[in-house]
Amino acid sequence: MKCYNHNDIDALGTCKACNKGVCKDCLTDVGNGIACSKACVEEVRDVNELIAKNKDTYKNISKKYINAGFFYAGLGLLFIILNISFNNNNQFFFMLSFFIMALGLYNIFTGYSKNK
Repeated sequence: MKCYNHNDIDALGTCKACNKGVCKDCLTDVGNGIACSKACVEEVRDVNELIAKNKDTYKNISKKYINAGFFYAGLGLLFIILNISFNNNNQFFFMLSFFIMALGLYNIFTGYSKNK
């Protein structure tokens, strides 16, 4: 691959914003990537910031799954206990309670599996 600005010089890398090949004279090191021009420097910084935010979000998502799972499982268990304590043998209420509890257990399992 040749440099976008200098057709006779081999490129050392590609711009993270526009994917143009750049040589050592044209590139600007932005930390976690290179840019070919001043216009691309800001875009590369924005992309790096977005990637960092996504990594933080991914780290915290398992906690949210687990918390929601315990909430749903507890809510389903509460509905089952209420149904039994009031001698209300409503099949729909029982099935809904088990579904909510199963959803909670699924969220807990998914949260722990994403945590690995």
